[in-house]
Amino acid sequence: GLLGCRRLVDLSLDLRLDDDKGALQGISAEGVGGWSRTWRRLGLVEQVRLQLDCNRLGDGAACSLKGLEHCSRLRNLTVSFVGNGISRFAAHALGQHLAAAPVLENLDVTLRLNDLGAAGAAQLFMGIKSRPSLATVRIDLSTCGIVDSGVGALAEALGGLPPTRLTLVLDGNQISTASARRLLLRLQKMHSLTMSCADTAVCGRELQDTLARMSCPVRLVTDSPPPSPSGPPAVDRAACPGRTMLEDPAGSSPTEASGSAPPGEFVRSAAAPVGAPGGGPRAAELGVAAAVEPGGEPASAGGGGAADGAGHAPDPAA
Repeated sequence: GLLGCRRLVDLSLDLRLDDDKGALQGISAEGVGGWSRTWRRLGLVEQVRLQLDCNRLGDGAACSLKGLEHCSRLRNLTVSFVGNGISRFAAHALGQHLAAAPVLENLDVTLRLNDLGAAGAAQLFMGIKSRPSLATVRIDLSTCGIVDSGVGALAEALGGLPPTRLTLVLDGNQISTASARRLLLRLQKMHSLTMSCADTAVCGRELQDTLARMSCPVRLVTDSPPPSPSGPPAVDRAACPGRTMLEDPAGSSPTEASGSAPPGEFVRSAAAPVGAPGGGPRAAELGVAAAVEPGGEPASAGGGGAADGAGHAPDPAA
C-alpha cells in the first residue's frame, strides 16, 4: 500500500500486537521480508516511527529495516521491538540496518525484553558506530539479560561510538556499581550522557566520585537515595571544571539545598561553573570546593547569612 507514496516525508506505523488473550499470532520475520522494496521507494521520507512491539519477528527483526540505506533524506528514526525474541546473533545486523540511512541524525531504539545479553548489546553498538552523522542516540536495553561478566565487551563497543548526545537505559539488568563505573568512564567523550540503571544493583552514592571526574554532562538514574550533604569529599577543581548537582527528574530546575532531592537522581553538569548564580548552595551541599570571588577570597559555601569578620551584615545582593 505504501509503494505509491513516493512523496511521503513523515511515516508513522503502529503495528504493536495488543492481544491479552493470545489469539493473534502477530507479525513474523516472513511478514517483513519484502519491506526492503518499500524502503527503496520511500527515498524522500525524512522521519520514520515504527512500532512492532510484542510480535514474532525474532532474529528476522533486522529484515524490517533492510533497505533504509536508500532513504537518502531520513534524519529521524524511532523503532520499537519490545518482546520480539531477538537474540544476540541478530544484533550486529540490526545495528547496521538502524544506522544505514546516509544522513541519519537522531536514532531512538527500544529493545526491552529481548534476550540480547551483553554480547548482543555490544554487537548492536558496533553496527551503529558506522554512522558518524548521529547527533542524538537513545537505546533502551531494559531487561535484556545483561550481566557483569559481559560488561567489558559492551564498554569497548560503546567506546567506539562517535561523540553524540547518548541516552542508555539499562534498567532491570544484573549489573553492579563497578560495571556502571566502567561504562561511564568509557563514555566520557560523549557530548552529554544519560544512563538509567533502575532495578539493578548499581548504587549511585558510590559513583559520586566518578561522576565528578566526568568530562561531559552526565545524568545517572538509580534506585539508591541521593547522598547526604556531608557525604562526598571535596572535588578537585582541576579535574572537575563544572559543578555537581541534583536535578528534578521531570527536567525542571535543580532542587534547593534545603529541600528533599529526588531519590536515585544524580547529575553531573558541565554547563555552569562553581560560583555561577545558583551554584554556591549546590556546591556546598555536595562538597564541591568553594568558589573564589574576583577579589581572591573564597566565597561562603553557605551563601551568606552570618556577619563578616568586621561585624558587618552581608550584602543581600552579593
